[in-house]
Amino acid sequence: MKNKIYYFLLKIADKILHHSKIIESKIKTEEELYFPKHNPNLKFIKLPDYIESEIETLLRENKMEEDSYNLKFLDVGGREGERKSFAQLMDYYLLDINPKIKGENIITADICAKNLNLNQDFDIIFSNNVFEHLHNPFIAAENCVKHCKENGLIIIIAPFSHRWHPCPNDYFRYSHQGLEHIFVSTNQVKTIFSGYKELSIRRKSCVGYDSDHTDRVPNDIYGGWVEHWMTVFIGKKINSSVNQGLK
Repeated sequence: MKNKIYYFLLKIADKILHHSKIIESKIKTEEELYFPKHNPNLKFIKLPDYIESEIETLLRENKMEEDSYNLKFLDVGGREGERKSFAQLMDYYLLDINPKIKGENIITADICAKNLNLNQDFDIIFSNNVFEHLHNPFIAAENCVKHCKENGLIIIIAPFSHRWHPCPNDYFRYSHQGLEHIFVSTNQVKTIFSGYKELSIRRKSCVGYDSDHTDRVPNDIYGGWVEHWMTVFIGKKINSSVNQGLK
């Protein structure tokens, strides 16, 4: 009996794997065939693999051994630290405007504040789905660059197409050019990657999550909101006095 159940579970797992490969092949066709032909300027990456590879490159460039990481990772708007795994063995810091968030290495501050001074710099500054909620993303970008060490990485993920979702407000959407511009315009950041996350969730039906329904969209015959694009920017902090204007 146990063998039959085990065999049945294996068959289910095989079907799921086969289905995921079909979906993956369709996504690959859409990105690798359609966009290069019709708009070769659009680039796509798979996360978190690409981010992890860039972090590994940074460690290698700084000649850091795996057992002696002492790099500092700042998660801007990190909420409860859901992306802490990206920090791997680095010292993880979380910056958030919410004073209720407590814990080790928690920084309560507004990334949009003028003359922000955190009294320390970081090797990697990361932000996931936060910049759409910032009322002044240009100042936020300046503060990120200001507190990033030279040759450090700035990794920003923000929506290009997504439903309205206040947290507590929802101000902006970013094309790859727009998100890149607010960082490169500081003349202290060189672009490593500017593009989009692969489109595996592009047609995911989303009607909203908030209990008060403030972010809900109509659920019609097509589903809820069904056009999801995530913009990704990865930049490297450079010496502005030497490399001013580099992109």
